[in-house]
Amino acid sequence: MKHSQEILANIRRIRTERGISQAEIAAHLNMGPSNYRKMESGTSPLSLERFIEICHYFKISHCDLLDQTINHEEVAVIKANMQYYKEAMIELKKNEEQLWSTIHKLLKIINPKDNDQAFKVVYSK
Repeated sequence: MKHSQEILANIRRIRTERGISQAEIAAHLNMGPSNYRKMESGTSPLSLERFIEICHYFKISHCDLLDQTINHEEVAVIKANMQYYKEAMIELKKNEEQLWSTIHKLLKIINPKDNDQAFKVVYSK
């Protein structure tokens, strides 16, 4: 919740710095001024689509807007977590491949027939 309020505050700040009224941006987004006002104030949700449209309207990258919201320590933690999960996914993929290899070897040992349910499950992939 903290980040969404900061994002909205950054949107409001950029809009006012550029001298753009809420009515102007609302018209660009094909929404009523009161609906835009509610969105910018946080009383109605900011959808991902609206967020991207606003970034396009301001001609700024969504990353730039988010970088203004998330501090550098949080970015470092997020990047470290992303790397950890990426490595974990690679390890899981290796384990899956080893498991399937072992299953194939076991099926060859027990010499399954085409009508064997285990054979159908494994070789249907």
